[in-house]
Amino acid sequence: MDDWADLTMPFFWGEGIIFACSGLDGTTSVKNELVATTLKDEPGFRTRYPEEAVFFPRFHVDGKPVKGFPGNTTFTLVCNDAMSMVIPAAGDVSIFLRYAVVDNTTIAGKVVFSCPGRGLTVELVLSSESTSEIQAGFLGEGDSRRRELKGPSEVEFVLSCGEVPDYEFEDVYTARYLFFKDLPRPENRSEKIDRTLMKCFSVLKANIHSAQGNIGWDWSTPDRYPHRYAWLWDSAFNAIGIKYISHKIAENTILAVLSKQRHHGFIPHMMLPYGDDSNITQPPLLCWVAWHLFQSGSGIQFIETIFPKLVQYLKHLMTMDRNGNGLMEWSDGGPESGMDNSPRFDQVKNPDAVDLNSFIANELLYLGKMAALLNESEIVQYCRGKWAVLAGRVNSLLWNEEDGIYYDLGPDGAHVRVKTVASFVPMFAGIVPENRINRLAEHLEDPNEFNRPFPVSSVSGDEPSFCDDMWRGPVWTNYNYIIIEGLRRYGLDDIAQHITDRTIDQIAHWYNEEGVIFEYFDSEAKTSPRSLHRKGKVGGHWLHTCIKDYSWTAAVFAELVLRGR
Repeated sequence: MDDWADLTMPFFWGEGIIFACSGLDGTTSVKNELVATTLKDEPGFRTRYPEEAVFFPRFHVDGKPVKGFPGNTTFTLVCNDAMSMVIPAAGDVSIFLRYAVVDNTTIAGKVVFSCPGRGLTVELVLSSESTSEIQAGFLGEGDSRRRELKGPSEVEFVLSCGEVPDYEFEDVYTARYLFFKDLPRPENRSEKIDRTLMKCFSVLKANIHSAQGNIGWDWSTPDRYPHRYAWLWDSAFNAIGIKYISHKIAENTILAVLSKQRHHGFIPHMMLPYGDDSNITQPPLLCWVAWHLFQSGSGIQFIETIFPKLVQYLKHLMTMDRNGNGLMEWSDGGPESGMDNSPRFDQVKNPDAVDLNSFIANELLYLGKMAALLNESEIVQYCRGKWAVLAGRVNSLLWNEEDGIYYDLGPDGAHVRVKTVASFVPMFAGIVPENRINRLAEHLEDPNEFNRPFPVSSVSGDEPSFCDDMWRGPVWTNYNYIIIEGLRRYGLDDIAQHITDRTIDQIAHWYNEEGVIFEYFDSEAKTSPRSLHRKGKVGGHWLHTCIKDYSWTAAVFAELVLRGR
């Protein structure tokens, strides 16, 4: 590793860092996996699967307890499958502690104590209401939970929920470190940005699963805890970042989703390798992301493989018009749109949705590109015709001339006049007439609306519902990316660059402050995402906590930093 000693590496500790085996490094299985997250005040973990437990090594030097973690600790590597730290004790005494994920069920640790003549006691603390599935212990002979050392000496231990394989700690740790060696790095960027990028790659890696159960491809999850499984629109965004790690696995991420398609074309929003998938869907982005992968290096064979399923998918989406007015509706607005608690659904649960119809128009555009590539003239004509009709319906029924913005349409024929980021999806789809684009973009430049200190707020700042709760004000970076793409499509590069710069800055800022990559962010750029509301509450159960080490935030950061480098 000395050859790469000058590499900028992620090294910020924080509570909630995901620590788990990646499908890049071996077989994974949600049926039996050890997934942990870091503790706040101890150099250890809270296991999340297969059961909850708290684990950490407790140190005494010459009989005196070692305190002060993590404040006085020096970290040299903190990623999602390997960690290295020097913990200071009394005087010039220090303890060198490292972790490495060995496989899907085992985390290995190694303590090096290099102070001649000094005594070190290491006790492995494992506490929970039930620890029948998780075990911790030192390797070799002696007490499995407590060791007395005299410096210089070292000792290894494991935390496991299965059979511990044969392994060499240094080999495993080095392999985890080497993941970073050949990753793309930005030119002329600060160390802060470079370090955040490497953290984002580590998050994306940790959230990759190998093929298992009824998913026959590598697949990606939003996070190993708590979402755990494959999700439709998350997979599309994740693939954009994963391509920098492995173009093949990015393709597999999409193939995995398509493998879950039902006979009539429907694709569920949550997909399990074992058990039943969900019965609702999510925003359609598969044609768009497939074309993105094709343009960035996938061969035509990838397009040929997925094309029939995408045709079936689009034809199913066109059946979602339940009221016969030529516009599609979500069957379950909040969950299906991905905007779980958005105020646009407070009064009308299943409107003619501006986001859904614009996403479908965008999918028709990119399916048409694929059809042209494959000389599928009938599908080319189908896509052009459906696109023109749908774009016309969006512009005639969902545009509000008085407000200069697009809205959902309620069953009473009135606009649902709540300004949210969904209003900008027509721009992403390229269906906004030129004589409207500047009026629409003005909302993105107004500091009282969406141009908050960290734009783009999920709800306009002048809406009564605007607050710090999930989709009611905070910034979601996947939507920032959608809006950036839409602005660039119309040549509004200055606004796009402003949003890009603020997005990169804020993701990096909160990673440097908190050690994790967050699910969403404060649009006022003041409050740590840890303290933002989630569905009415803050903290406690994961339903009320901003998720940590979230894949699409990592993917968006990588794409914004690296594209065009």
